[in-house]
Amino acid sequence: MGKKRRGQREYIFLLIAIGVIFCLQSCVILNKFKHNDFFVEQHKLIQQKKFDFALKRAQKLKQERPEKADKALFQMGVIYAHPQNPGRNYYKALRCFQILINKYPQSQFLSEAQIWAILIKDLIDKEKTIRVQKATIKELRRKIKNKELEKEMLQKQLEKIKEIDIGIEEKRRKLK
Repeated sequence: MGKKRRGQREYIFLLIAIGVIFCLQSCVILNKFKHNDFFVEQHKLIQQKKFDFALKRAQKLKQERPEKADKALFQMGVIYAHPQNPGRNYYKALRCFQILINKYPQSQFLSEAQIWAILIKDLIDKEKTIRVQKATIKELRRKIKNKELEKEMLQKQLEKIKEIDIGIEEKRRKLK
């Protein structure tokens, strides 16, 4: 009889253990689902061009869930770099990716963040080159305009000199 009760206790203990494991797995699954919901929500906000709100949600995730900071930083970098974002800021995007790279070397987003950082650095360099070239073009156009004005002035002087020369030639002919 003693064995029967012990077997029932073990059975009850096993059921409780299975229930606890089930609850823990449910929490993990719900947490992952909730986390995936974050990215679904972010995607929808970006499609709706609600960049400021998406950015605030990512910042909130970073503050409230430090273990998800790498994902939040990655999302913030994407939002800052998004071409349709009127508040686009490549320097802030690069900073987010660099923080992710430096603080979270084990992140699942590391390789993507490294690629983004390289592309954004390249983009920033190209934008600087474009600004310098635009300034150079503007200066060259100004010089061309000045040269054209100088050319017009010299042509007018040449016309006056020709008129004077013709006048002198006519006086010489009359004197002969």
